[in-house]
Amino acid sequence: MSPFIFIILFTYVFARRFAKSIGEPVDMLIEASHKVQAQDLDFAIEYQADNELGRLCRAFDEMKETLKESLLAQWQTQQQHQEMVAALAHDLKTPFTIIQGYAQALLGAIDHRPKAEKYIRVIADNAHRGGQLVQEMLYAAELEDSQPNIPTEFDLPAFLKDKLDVYQGMGEDENISVELELALSEEEPPSVRLDQGKLSRILDNIIMNSLYYTPAGGTITVSARAKGQTLHIAVCDTGPGFTPQDLRHLFEKFYRGDQSRTLERGQSGLGLYIVKQLVEAQGGTVRAYNSSTGGACVEFSIPTTRRNNC
Repeated sequence: MSPFIFIILFTYVFARRFAKSIGEPVDMLIEASHKVQAQDLDFAIEYQADNELGRLCRAFDEMKETLKESLLAQWQTQQQHQEMVAALAHDLKTPFTIIQGYAQALLGAIDHRPKAEKYIRVIADNAHRGGQLVQEMLYAAELEDSQPNIPTEFDLPAFLKDKLDVYQGMGEDENISVELELALSEEEPPSVRLDQGKLSRILDNIIMNSLYYTPAGGTITVSARAKGQTLHIAVCDTGPGFTPQDLRHLFEKFYRGDQSRTLERGQSGLGLYIVKQLVEAQGGTVRAYNSSTGGACVEFSIPTTRRNNC
């Protein structure tokens, strides 16, 4: 009977040790799965044995790290969306409160024509302000859905001159001169092929930012040149220029250099963020700097197919 007793004892001891060696990593994996379920990803599986269970634990740990990165990115995106909604909701509160107050005052001044006209003008301006903020919010949301480029061929000098006419009209209200320096052939105006809608939006946002900060009597200069198959456009103004903090954060979402001025003007802090997204979506680059005279400059470059008209 002794051989059978020995076999039974050996099997019992081996089973105990085998169960213990399996139980420890299995318990770790069960505990880790519970933590993942609770969205607690700040842990590590310490089991490092060089066997199948050790490889399973390491694979689980790698999967946890990948999941952590994915969830952090998702949480960050959700937080940015919440911040965007909160910031724009706060900004929208100001113009609509003004509209409500002046609308009530207008009811009491309906028989006083000069005062009524003044109130109506304030109401119209703030309604326009609120509308712009909503458009900025919607457009910023659309950008995150990766809108495809729609390249079209168009006459670049004619396009820039048409835009300049609009900017000059806007500058007249603030006594600001808007000038165009076009380093392109006038004899054979070149046509280019790129997303004209995105280019228009880029210029609008940069010029609007310059108009906000350029003092009365100042100048905004739009310089355009083509080098090879790349379009370079720089917008410089005679305003106070960018601070070192501006240059570090200028293209970030919701960044505002001067809180009091941006709130007064109804800026959302999305203008130059949108510029950066639109430029990079077309394979280009954008940068900001101060000119030698101290004014602010925003320059961007976009690759394009350039052909001369016959």
